[in-house]
Amino acid sequence: TASPESQVSATTSSSCANVANAVPLLRAYSIGGTDHFYTTNLTEMNNSVAVNGYSFEGDATFLWPTQEASTVPLYRLWSLSSSDHFYTMDKNEVSEALAQGFAFDTEAQNVGYVYPYSICGASPIYRLFSSFGSDHFYTMNQAESISAPGYVLEGIAGY
Repeated sequence: TASPESQVSATTSSSCANVANAVPLLRAYSIGGTDHFYTTNLTEMNNSVAVNGYSFEGDATFLWPTQEASTVPLYRLWSLSSSDHFYTMDKNEVSEALAQGFAFDTEAQNVGYVYPYSICGASPIYRLFSSFGSDHFYTMNQAESISAPGYVLEGIAGY
């Protein structure tokens, strides 16, 4: 399991978020629903595994549960028709997703906060998509982003 320090350097600049406040973004996958699911809430993750048939895959990355210096929301949306969770920091993509039938999947509308670009030693969170399974997949592992079968790299979801 990675640590917050491996994602963000311990730089103490006022423009950097406090690494000590970072929390893991938990990752799960549903074979039946062909969906990757991410949350910082352990109770929600345990429910998804026990009730909704997801398999826990570990920590995907680290992010902040509240807004800190230089961070932006990582929005969490869900499409019932395509059984797909979608995460983005781009408000234009949020608008497009809402127009395509996605809805916010949490009352807060986001899963946490990330850097919008590489600062403070942060590493990219790669966003991939499989049109075969209508599934968005997020990883910090560059090798995984290149080799995930059936997935195409769409870009960076945050840092």
